Amino acid sequence: MVCLILANKETSRILNPMLKAANHLETLESGDFYEELTPFINTIRRQNATIRAQLASIQRDKDTITFVLKNMKEGLVMVSQEKRILSVNMSALSMLECYDPNIEGQNFLTLTREGRLIQAVQQALNGENCSGYLESQKNDRIYQYFANPVLSAEENQENSGAILFLIDVTEQQRAQKSREEFSANVSHELKTPLTSISGFAELMESGMVASSDDVKQFSGLIRKEASRLLTLIDDIIRLSRINDSNEMPREAIDLYELVQEECEHLLPAAEKRNITVQCQGSQGIIYGNPTMLQEAVYNLCENAVKYNKDHGFVHVTVTPRERQVLLTVQDSGIGIPKEHHDRIFERFYRVDKSRSKETGGTGLGLSIVKHIIQQHNGQLNIDSTPGQRTTITIAFPALTESLKQLNKGVD
Repeated sequence: MVCLILANKETSRILNPMLKAANHLETLESGDFYEELTPFINTIRRQNATIRAQLASIQRDKDTITFVLKNMKEGLVMVSQEKRILSVNMSALSMLECYDPNIEGQNFLTLTREGRLIQAVQQALNGENCSGYLESQKNDRIYQYFANPVLSAEENQENSGAILFLIDVTEQQRAQKSREEFSANVSHELKTPLTSISGFAELMESGMVASSDDVKQFSGLIRKEASRLLTLIDDIIRLSRINDSNEMPREAIDLYELVQEECEHLLPAAEKRNITVQCQGSQGIIYGNPTMLQEAVYNLCENAVKYNKDHGFVHVTVTPRERQVLLTVQDSGIGIPKEHHDRIFERFYRVDKSRSKETGGTGLGLSIVKHIIQQHNGQLNIDSTPGQRTTITIAFPALTESLKQLNKGVD
């Protein structure tokens, strides 16, 4: 018994410093452990510091990846082989209109009931890549989705889950649709005068037009259609240049002076129909491209004269304000029904096709105006009463406001 007690005490005396060293490795003083343990403890301390640094680096990388995934514009959903949601970012929740903060860990069906997405995830879980487009009826957006399998790092590379990637392609799809519609409209608008020219020329070539009066009449029709065709091509080229004019030179412009010049150019056409063109207002300085602004003002005023009544009037007013310069074009013309207000600035759209043909319109004038206004950060408003009047108001940023926006963009 005495030997046992002494052995226990001696063992405790020998082990206590070692146990203390193991439990308080960072704060241990050199006199608290055996001198023979110093190399061993120093090595452990270095390894411990290395491990902590590596863990801190891993945690920083994890936090960065989590932050990027949670805040990226594209939607991302990670699904396990059992169709449990492992991770989902805010963009995916917004796109799929699910706002449950505790969605992770639940079945994929709780996130969406869209059949195409469910089928795409199932195909990915089966080892197949899948992609397609999804149209949301609620928010009128178009999403492109990609579903890919996630393979394990083991040699057999078994499928361990799936990743669903969502991208908002609404603007790209609308732009593509707009380009397709524009191409179709251009083809149609070009084909119409060319068909007429070809038909008239064929009649003249075959000898069916014998008298000089008929030849003169058909030649006039050919010239008229050719002129219409050239005008259309010029408008298409101008519209294309405006769309690519972000880098066009800009300068300070007195809008009132510019409007006066364009109104003078329209006086001969207005006098033929006894239409009074009146320009009023005061100096209003804006920042823009003079050539583009001249075209926009001319098109607006030309339309006001072209679709006016005989003995009518066109009033063009420039009104400077603190942060804006207002351009107002008012006429006593035929007016535009309210249901057409949102569409008259579309390419090739005509309220009255027969009248446009009589006046030689191409359907691109107001579309050119719209794009020029957008290039100058302007806002457009139309107010019209059929058979009485039409008033178009454009609010351009004043020079100081334009320079502020430009400086912000540079910053």
